[in-house]
Amino acid sequence: MNKTLNDLVKELYSKITYENKNFLEKKISLFNYVREIPFKVIPKIKNLDNEIIKVINAKEGISCTGKHYLLEKLFLEQGIEVKHVSIRFYWKDLKVSYTPSLQELVNEMPIQTHSCLIDENNNFIDATWNSSLQKFGFPVNLDWDGKQSLKLGVIPCDDIIIIHNSFQEKQEYKHKKIKEIKSEKRKVFNFYKELNKWLNS
Repeated sequence: MNKTLNDLVKELYSKITYENKNFLEKKISLFNYVREIPFKVIPKIKNLDNEIIKVINAKEGISCTGKHYLLEKLFLEQGIEVKHVSIRFYWKDLKVSYTPSLQELVNEMPIQTHSCLIDENNNFIDATWNSSLQKFGFPVNLDWDGKQSLKLGVIPCDDIIIIHNSFQEKQEYKHKKIKEIKSEKRKVFNFYKELNKWLNS
C-alpha cells in the first residue's frame, strides 16, 4: 500500500530531527532540509501532494510554493503554526547573473507571485533558494537562528504583502493572478523551461 503524504511527512520529520536536542535545533533542521531541495518550476501541477511525494522519495526539485507547503507540514509536526504569504515581483529585479540568452527572456517576463511563510511574530520564513544557487546571486538564507525574520527570496514590486488564512486561499489567489497574464503564457513557459535547464546545468 502506497504511503500518503502525511505518512511520509511524519517519517521525514523524525528522520530530520532525531539528532536534535531542543526545539530551535529541530526547527532549524527542518528549514535547512527544505531550503536544500533544488529549486525547480513545474508548470501545470495537477496534484501538489503527488509532486511533494516525488520530492521526498526521489529528491526531485520543486518551486517556492511546493517548498513552503512541505515546510508548513513539517513545522506542524513540531507544533509550529505559520501562514502562507504571496508577494508580487519581477524576475528582472533580482540581482542574479543570468546568462545572456536567459536575460533576454527575463526582460520580457510579466509580473509573478512569490510564496513564502510568516510566523506568529510576523517573521518571514523563506526557504526558496538552495545554497548552490548563491553563486549566481540568488538571496539564499543561510545560518538561520530559528528566531529572526529572514530575507525574502525576491524583491517585492510594491508594498502589498498578502497573508493568507489557508494554503487553499493562497492557491486561489495565485491561480487568479496567473489568469490575469494568460495572454503571456508562452513567455512564461519559455522562461521557466530555460531557467530550469540553467539551474540544473
